[in-house]
Amino acid sequence: MAGEIGNIYFVTFFVVLFEIRFCSGEYCSYLNGRTSVNKGDCTELEHCVSNFDQTGQCPGNQCEPGWMGPGCQYVNLALNPLNKDNVFDGDMTTHRSINAATVNLNGTFIVNAFIIHTRWFSGSLTVRDGHQNVLLQKSFQLVSPTIVLPRPVLTDILNMQFSYSIYIKEIEVFGGRDVALWKPTNQSSTYSEAIPNGMIKFSSDKAVDGSGDGNFGNLSCTHTATGHSKNPSWNVNLGKAYSIIAIKISNRNDNQKRINGFKLFGTTENGTKLPVYSDPLPYHNRNEIVLDSTHMPDVPVSVITIEGPNDTEKILTLCEVFVYGKIHKLS
Repeated sequence: MAGEIGNIYFVTFFVVLFEIRFCSGEYCSYLNGRTSVNKGDCTELEHCVSNFDQTGQCPGNQCEPGWMGPGCQYVNLALNPLNKDNVFDGDMTTHRSINAATVNLNGTFIVNAFIIHTRWFSGSLTVRDGHQNVLLQKSFQLVSPTIVLPRPVLTDILNMQFSYSIYIKEIEVFGGRDVALWKPTNQSSTYSEAIPNGMIKFSSDKAVDGSGDGNFGNLSCTHTATGHSKNPSWNVNLGKAYSIIAIKISNRNDNQKRINGFKLFGTTENGTKLPVYSDPLPYHNRNEIVLDSTHMPDVPVSVITIEGPNDTEKILTLCEVFVYGKIHKLS
């Protein structure tokens, strides 16, 4: 196990030398994300393409492709390999005239809102799910681009029909906010590696730092210690109860089998630990694992726990755990 990171301590030393405490420009942008230094000063706007203004907001909500909504904090379910049209490419400079659109979500998700980026629209819009059930049918002037469905729906497709052809820059579907980002974490043990100037610890917080980089040498992945007899585990405390829409786990580029056979749990506010998912693919290597809404618990949870498999290594490595959720509202 020794030497997994080689000489990467030179990179770490370089980064430390150039850490500065301010919140502007690329320091707070998605290119670098927040660090242990700036996370207390910056907002959760890692996915803003442009520099932040002095209020800490993302001007014009020009988001990195795949992110959307206020502060670019919400994942966009419409940007996925199943949607090839320009209106789903994450680029606001491309557009075309359409009178209908089919949005494939690449999974089954709870949806309650979407955004249509267009110059202006006054007419009728009908939205149906994959079974042709009508989710929304109304006439309106589209001034604000955000459209909220009368009630959330579990679906894999949204079919949209406009009363006439309109120019559309982009259609985006809200998939929830990453409610695990920079939240408190723990793991059953922590692997450390010696370098000439000290030790590098692959601590539990590296799975919620906003980076899904699977290159272990870039120091953004967790790693439990070796030589333990118990199953390794990791958890994140979300701080409050959320209705979970989906969870995505970014795996490391090598040693991918260590995640195989994992189990995922959610803990409710009253302390009940619910089984959420048991991995059925113990022999497949995967860069990432996406669990859609069909796997999520029916009740809000405040803690997410991942337990590694009971194999010979007993090592759990996570490069990022994205927990897409929304605050549960009492009816």
